Amino acid sequence: MPDLLFIKWSEEDHFDHPIIDEQHRGLIATINSLYYFIQNGWSISDLRHTILMLEQYVIFHLKTEESILLDQGIPDKELEVIKNYGEEFLRELKIVVTNAVAHKEPNELTSYLAKWWLGHKSEFHDKLVKYIKH
Repeated sequence: MPDLLFIKWSEEDHFDHPIIDEQHRGLIATINSLYYFIQNGWSISDLRHTILMLEQYVIFHLKTEESILLDQGIPDKELEVIKNYGEEFLRELKIVVTNAVAHKEPNELTSYLAKWWLGHKSEFHDKLVKYIKH
């Protein structure tokens, strides 16, 4: 049986903040669901509800991170970077989804999401860790 998980949660994925870690697991679960359905022959247009769920979950997650950081006293300049990061991701995701639908190539979407996840958990969170008290 082929591996059903596209991205696997590992100990190094822990941000060491309970709600952020839980939401990260939810993001991975949603990405893995997309991957599973794609591997089982679902077309990218059949996945529109799952893609919408992912978009909404990312918005929810980034708002949660923003709220935690506000509570921790993050400087306005850094907070603006975070807001821009989220807006840019959502713009890019819409473009990737549009292209994946147009090309009937769902792997464009999963490849993009894998790269995004790696960047989100490393580069982005490296910037945030200094502001979050565990």
